[in-house]
Amino acid sequence: MPQDRTPPSNPRAPVAAQPTQLPLWHDRVRGLPNPIARSSLFTVGNQNEPRNFYREHRTIQTLAGWVLTVRGEELRQDDEDVFLQLIHLARCQPLGEAVSFTAYSFLKELGWKRSVEGYNRLKASFDRLQFTSIRLSSDTSGSDGFYLYQGALLRKFTGKSADSDEPKAKWTVWLEPEIIKLFGPSTYTQLWWEQRLRLRSALAKYLHSYFSTHEAPYPLKVETLKGLTGSRATRLTDFRKALRVALQQLVNEGFLDNWTIDGSDIVHVTRSTKGKASKVLPAS
Repeated sequence: MPQDRTPPSNPRAPVAAQPTQLPLWHDRVRGLPNPIARSSLFTVGNQNEPRNFYREHRTIQTLAGWVLTVRGEELRQDDEDVFLQLIHLARCQPLGEAVSFTAYSFLKELGWKRSVEGYNRLKASFDRLQFTSIRLSSDTSGSDGFYLYQGALLRKFTGKSADSDEPKAKWTVWLEPEIIKLFGPSTYTQLWWEQRLRLRSALAKYLHSYFSTHEAPYPLKVETLKGLTGSRATRLTDFRKALRVALQQLVNEGFLDNWTIDGSDIVHVTRSTKGKASKVLPAS
């Protein structure tokens, strides 16, 4: 009779160490977790409208498979730009360590005004990322009290005031080390950064992030997209009109080859092979 040579389990055996550093993607792309890109965490709200504020955790719309709740001030596409750049800078050292830069260089990278207005806008976004709390779980694990990630998107930051006479003084931010859990090999997407920055419409930016997470995007109802984007359009007709414009912007940028909205009000898009960053650029 053959002997069982399987070693006995050791309850004290060390667990594989969690990575402490983000993937080193190319400088021309930015990394974004798929569950975030496929949710209404970063909405398409108009910058001229007041932001919503949620005092208690509120479940927001996501695609099937994930549950995402948020508490705090509404985050929008300008905040996603800031988050993408913060994560990009943080990838060069272990998470949790200080990440330093000049506000001037940060604003320049975003294409924002290098002025008091720009500095105040950047600081306000940092505030929102710091004080807005999220909880992300799979649609089954959340019921067991297990969250893939729970916390803020920015732990803390320090920097000179906007009226400082040192426009190139250093600003420093710290991210939560646990945010690494959102950047597994199959749970994040690389976005073409320059392409995103050229998009002037918040809705086009949202769609750029969303469709980047799919090699071959699934057809989706217009009404579903409206919910995922966090659009405040009171009529579906108005959202559909804006959607057509945004989709055409993505074609003009070379991100999409084509799009249609069929008679059942379902959106079909075809990605351009030239727009797939992960297939074109190696990590730097």
